[in-house]
Amino acid sequence: MDEARVSNPGGRSDRRRLLEEAATALVQAERDRCPIAPLSHSIPDLNEQEAYMIARLRTAAMDCATIGYKLGYTSAAMRAQMGIAEPNFGVLLAGSRWPQEQTLPLGELIHPLLEPEITFLMGSDLTGPDVGRNDAWQAIEAIICSLEIVDTRYESYSFTAVDNISDNSSAARFVIGEWVGREAARDLQDVSVGLEQDGRPIDAGKGSDAMGDPVMALAWLANKLSETGSQILAGQLVMTGGLTKAHPAKAGFRFAASFSGIGTVAAQF
Repeated sequence: MDEARVSNPGGRSDRRRLLEEAATALVQAERDRCPIAPLSHSIPDLNEQEAYMIARLRTAAMDCATIGYKLGYTSAAMRAQMGIAEPNFGVLLAGSRWPQEQTLPLGELIHPLLEPEITFLMGSDLTGPDVGRNDAWQAIEAIICSLEIVDTRYESYSFTAVDNISDNSSAARFVIGEWVGREAARDLQDVSVGLEQDGRPIDAGKGSDAMGDPVMALAWLANKLSETGSQILAGQLVMTGGLTKAHPAKAGFRFAASFSGIGTVAAQF
């Protein structure tokens, strides 16, 4: 990738080729379970717009239908820790959803970590810009307990914001559990979640840990997508970000999360 930059650093075609090569490298890393160095090492001037382009190219190369979106770094504490100014997003691909009753194969992943999240099933399209909380709320059909399994395709979880965006916000697998209709769970910022590993409490959080209110996280996503002419569609799922820190997933582990007023979800490794 460096050679393309040196041969014609100002050329658009070379820059596009560089981004395509980066997307291919990430796809190969995921398929072969062979992590690579962060893209920012070889493309130090990579910007956010280009990172989202790499993510789109990466998704196209995976040749899987998009079934929704996932938000990353919706926690202010996590953004501060990583030096990131705002959340980011990735897409959920067909085949990434895993049934609760089936053991999730770790052999398909590299560095899997697990975190509990509030997920929305969309009842109608949501199109930015200028989406507010009420607009987002009215577009939701159901609120779902979920566990996201994130997995970086880099050598470790040490990377920049543009690296994470390029890598589809570390999206890998997810499990959804019980759900309630929209009207049954109005104050999502007050929802508490307890996370257990093998029956032992290991973490806790609240709905407000996702941008102060998961519904506002949904509104942010709709407005962000509008920058590239995209929208959230009815029937899609939107994961609104981790409500605890991410915990390592290892063979034999069983995680369970309880969400007050919504229900439970579990994942077996």
